[in-house]
Amino acid sequence: MFKYRFLHIWLIGLIFLSSIIQNNQLLAQQVNMSFEHYTSIDGLPNETIHDIYQDSKGFLWFCTDNGLCKFDGYNFTPIQTSKNDINSINFSRPTKIIEDNHKRLWIATNEGLAVYNLITEQFIDIKNNRQEITPSHHIAIIDLLYDKNHNLWIATHNKLFKLSTSELDKIDLKNIKYKSYGKVNADNNTLSTNNIFSLLEDSKGEMWVGTNDGRINCYDPAKDRFTSLEIDIPEFKNSETFYRFYEENADGLWLMTWGKGLVYWNRQSNIFSQYKYIPNQ
Repeated sequence: MFKYRFLHIWLIGLIFLSSIIQNNQLLAQQVNMSFEHYTSIDGLPNETIHDIYQDSKGFLWFCTDNGLCKFDGYNFTPIQTSKNDINSINFSRPTKIIEDNHKRLWIATNEGLAVYNLITEQFIDIKNNRQEITPSHHIAIIDLLYDKNHNLWIATHNKLFKLSTSELDKIDLKNIKYKSYGKVNADNNTLSTNNIFSLLEDSKGEMWVGTNDGRINCYDPAKDRFTSLEIDIPEFKNSETFYRFYEENADGLWLMTWGKGLVYWNRQSNIFSQYKYIPNQ
């Protein structure tokens, strides 16, 4: 295993979240941390980082505004792009990475999906399959989730898509079939909207979907259907976007918004609490 030093952006995010969730513990003890700052001078393709992922081999992967790169604990290696080489990634802005149980990295980008085989260290050409996601194959992937049942979920601003375990077991990924989920008018068992922003699988095995209509959606795998929950905060009605989820425990869920702070949902009491930034406080 490699000894890694972490980017300051990632650590600051953890410190902020910990200060909310474990405030009493942090106040009760002294925390000493050291930071190292990595920039493009050190080999990063770009200094805007969208995602960090550690694969099963121990390597760190960084999604930047100027492509993908791998970190071995000492050096950053940018992944070269070429539209003419099927074994390279041909997207400019990767935003999310996850790994499946076949040692393949699934990469969300601003133009679709890319897949990297960790064993062969090559990208898998799925450009023909990507056209099944939407009529246009230039579709931004907003979020990815690999659930406990080994299904891959793909969030877009058009619909939600699933690649089942049986499809992912196709090692060469030829002729894979996606199942789509979206809003169906007058059907309460579908998504509340097609505009998807975030995905989370909680400790109970339930999948939560964040949208832009002031609701969160819960997927029931046994019944293969959704139920939507309206956030009981007046200014969120029909309009708020939930960009990320964080499960504190089985009874508590945090929701990240754009410009309206954090929301904590106590699932046991079904009470929503909003936390906003107040200047000088």
